[in-house]
Amino acid sequence: MFQGEFKGPVIKLIEPIIDFGLVKVNSKNKFRVILENTSPIPTEVLIRNVRNTSITFNSLSSIALRKQSIATETLEGNILNLLGNDTPVVKLPANSQADILLQLESHKVESLVEYFEVLVKGSPETRLYFQALAEIQKPMVTLSRWDINLGTIYAGVPVLINRGELSIKNYGNLPAQFHWEERIEQDRTVVRFEPSRGVIPPKSETKV
Repeated sequence: MFQGEFKGPVIKLIEPIIDFGLVKVNSKNKFRVILENTSPIPTEVLIRNVRNTSITFNSLSSIALRKQSIATETLEGNILNLLGNDTPVVKLPANSQADILLQLESHKVESLVEYFEVLVKGSPETRLYFQALAEIQKPMVTLSRWDINLGTIYAGVPVLINRGELSIKNYGNLPAQFHWEERIEQDRTVVRFEPSRGVIPPKSETKV
């Protein structure tokens, strides 16, 4: 009599926490997720958001559902998307690794926390999880003052405002770009700023 124990595919997640870090609103960021099949058995895995439990290997027969299930919309409208796949199912040959790109499309400010589940075909007891994190913010910039009294000015005589009377302050955690537009009033008055453009580091200010 022969006895043996059947073991299904053995899958590992190389990095269970996907931390995008500090992310600027209206940007796209990518993170590589690595899955490894350490067994001599080829298999397929299904990646889904834990909120989308209706997505299974069987339900993906619908093309419309396949397209929909590769993207996850967060509560604030930001998008997590699996790139390079028309379906959330990834094929893993025996003793191999697969790289999956997870892209974050940020549209609104959010402290993003999403959980994903990896289901292994032919091994229903095997479930892996990874977490996606991001702190999505936007620059927070203000002027030190909203008006400057030039007093009496004369045609053809330039008026110079001392540097430091006006400054741009960045209160946020992200670098902020600025650009002053030259202002011409009815071909009579021209207002220029120096520097006319630049980048303000986080928690700092630029004097104009």
